[in-house]
Amino acid sequence: MDGVLVDFDGRCESLGCRTSSGAVDWDKVKEIGPDFWASMDWLPGAPEMFSELEGFCRANDIKFGILTAISIPAGVKGKSLWVHWNTDLDMEHLIIVPHGSDKYRFAAPGRVLLDDKHTNVGLFTDAGGLGIVFSNPAQAIADIKNAFV
Repeated sequence: MDGVLVDFDGRCESLGCRTSSGAVDWDKVKEIGPDFWASMDWLPGAPEMFSELEGFCRANDIKFGILTAISIPAGVKGKSLWVHWNTDLDMEHLIIVPHGSDKYRFAAPGRVLLDDKHTNVGLFTDAGGLGIVFSNPAQAIADIKNAFV
């Protein structure tokens, strides 16, 4: 979700959740609670990308979902709320793992991970899935469609 669908960095900036060194101030994020995640803005072009990819998957009988990571209980609740409020995705298609490095556990032939972190993509690919590093919505749409053609 973060960095692909929603603007985590923008949310941190707008709420003053950065330390003087620029790192995420997780204490501040925890203080804000579930609303930190639930009220995140879409990234530019992300709603259209989500809709197009969801429709493509539906038309081609491909299972579509969100695999995201957060270890903070308030983050699990907040991300769940965001998905509920901003998409029509069945909540059974939302998977939340504690750490991005855990996403590889869902890798298998025919499964695709779209992620902004090279490390997560590498682990997913090494585990047998297809990992795609997200750079922008147009690239993501093209790469995912090409993976299934």
